[in-house]
Amino acid sequence: MAEISSSSGGGVNGPLLAGIVVHWRDEAGLGELLAAWPRDRRFELLVVDNSGSAPPLPAPARLLRPGRNLGFGGGVNAGAALTRAPLLLILNPDAAPEPGALERLLEGFAAHPEAAGLAPRLTGPGGEAQFSWQLRRLPSAWECLRQTLPLAPRPGRGTEPPPGTRIEQPAGAALALRRQALLAVGGFDERFHPAWFEDVDLAWRLRRAGLPLLYWPPARFRHRLASTVGQLGYGPFLWIYYRNLTRYLAKHHGTLWALAVRPALLCGLALRLALLPLRRPRRAASRAEAARGLLAALAGAVTGWRRPRRLAAQLAAGETETAEGAETEAPTVAAPAVAKAAPPVRREEAADHPLVAICLVTHDSAADLADCLAAVGALLYRPLEIVVVDSASRDGSLELVRALAPAGLPLRTVALAHNEGFAGGMNAAFAATRAPFVLSLNADARPAPDYLDRLLARWAAHPPLRVGAVTGRLLRPAEPGGGPRRLDACGMRLTTTWRHLDRGSGEDDRGQWERPERVFGASGAATLFFREALLDAAVEGEVFDPRFHSFREDAELCFRLRERGWEVLYEPAAVAEHRRFNLPERRAAMPAAVNYHSLKNRYLLRLYHQTGRNFLRTLLPTAGRDLGALLYVLLRERSSLPAYAWLWRHRAELWRRRRLIQARRTRPAAELDFWFRRDGAPL
Repeated sequence: MAEISSSSGGGVNGPLLAGIVVHWRDEAGLGELLAAWPRDRRFELLVVDNSGSAPPLPAPARLLRPGRNLGFGGGVNAGAALTRAPLLLILNPDAAPEPGALERLLEGFAAHPEAAGLAPRLTGPGGEAQFSWQLRRLPSAWECLRQTLPLAPRPGRGTEPPPGTRIEQPAGAALALRRQALLAVGGFDERFHPAWFEDVDLAWRLRRAGLPLLYWPPARFRHRLASTVGQLGYGPFLWIYYRNLTRYLAKHHGTLWALAVRPALLCGLALRLALLPLRRPRRAASRAEAARGLLAALAGAVTGWRRPRRLAAQLAAGETETAEGAETEAPTVAAPAVAKAAPPVRREEAADHPLVAICLVTHDSAADLADCLAAVGALLYRPLEIVVVDSASRDGSLELVRALAPAGLPLRTVALAHNEGFAGGMNAAFAATRAPFVLSLNADARPAPDYLDRLLARWAAHPPLRVGAVTGRLLRPAEPGGGPRRLDACGMRLTTTWRHLDRGSGEDDRGQWERPERVFGASGAATLFFREALLDAAVEGEVFDPRFHSFREDAELCFRLRERGWEVLYEPAAVAEHRRFNLPERRAAMPAAVNYHSLKNRYLLRLYHQTGRNFLRTLLPTAGRDLGALLYVLLRERSSLPAYAWLWRHRAELWRRRRLIQARRTRPAAELDFWFRRDGAPL
């Protein structure tokens, strides 16, 4: 059993349903939604303000200003990361619940335990039904091609289906999902940034996973169906829409279909230009705007969405202003985007909901805690919270944490009855916080005062990258006799023997590893993780794999992050001290249990992540290392022999988990193989 406490108060039990509103300059619609939202503790409301224009919200609504372009999918993922509610209701600001609608959703989920999500009934301001466009079929490859042509038929239903009908792709203007279903498919794919096809992609993945979406008309929402393409501009709308259509085809129907759509799109855009004197597109303010927009889309289709250069650069930097709630001619939900801003530091409006949580796992760590907590208290970045998970310490570690906790910082403590290792402890810490960023910190690590500021600045400096983690320059404590400091870790690298090593470990610090870089991975001793990335990489709700007790859990997580398309960055200006004991050269002095887990996890890592191509490329060096390890264990370390038996006994469970991991990877094996040849890559 775990004991959870918080110095800032609050109960352990949270809301049953959380509404997540991705907002972009629709203050009027947001005001109507807030007025209609029931004041009931069962129902939480989170507003992700991508435009920065939402006014302060009345309680109990909560406001998140991310300070960067998250897009619609990223906004929903960020909102989901801030709540523990088991049910998530995705809403456009112009969709407001009618009285009793949220209760009807709870009843619907209770009546249909098999449902991954429920689509409520949408009606217009005058009560007119909107099911004809709301309830759609997933577009086939041919349907996507037809959408490139003028006068393509609109998808939708002719008659309203009864309650409980399976729907392939309901509109995302109002859609309720079980949290576990969203986590099971990895959340929204943010590569459909900033708008369009992210909801189609999600519905496709839910269907493939056998997680049904049902229509539930007893829950009714008023929906203004207000288009914002006019604010965005006809040209950017076409450019973004067809670029993401091409991405959807490539992801779900293959590269050949993505190539085939290009000539169809060129023909369709050329035909629209020819028809322009006779027919002005209804979403264009004028024929001149329509002509400019069609030419921009033609340039994008011809150049692979690299031209017009100014538009492509704006989108890459997250500067295109895209509004939410735009209903289009195809099965999509429009998404918000805002200009790239400074990193989210010292935002006073977030003081009650810190943007960074320092997550610390202790096990008989009393000797290190005073210096560690003093370093945390000296961090310049605010607002912060501290989450400490104690894994059955016998030296009073938890009591010491409560006595020495820095003043003014919220503290949450979790006491575990058994030692669940770093992985199990970090999972418990992650579950105890809602912060969008998590700094994993060992008790023997002491970050410099500007450590977090520099990591956050590096995270925000590369908008085209999906940055999931940033780590700094870790130094070992100064030697008593003086001399140069030694490096501990400057990011993580891989070898062809399937070892993961800390770059620079044990080297005298003479200024090497001085450039910010992309690296394979990062040590869990002092790394800043983006919560959204952790949720995306989680398997069956587990961020760190608890089977990796004591060793290699950080490397295994980095594999999953990279397989899902997240980057890990190294920032040398962020410095922390780390007094590391577990080192390869100290293996003989380490506890037998740690060595046992180290051996077991060596094979577990490969079982999860090695591909056939990599197996052939690394066969000789890994076989030699495996033989050497076996001989060493037989001759010198027989206490580790049970590791081989454990792997055999759990083989079915481990193969099942491998299948889950491999089914969720979105990046080709060649991208992972790159890191077996390179220590780092330039930004």
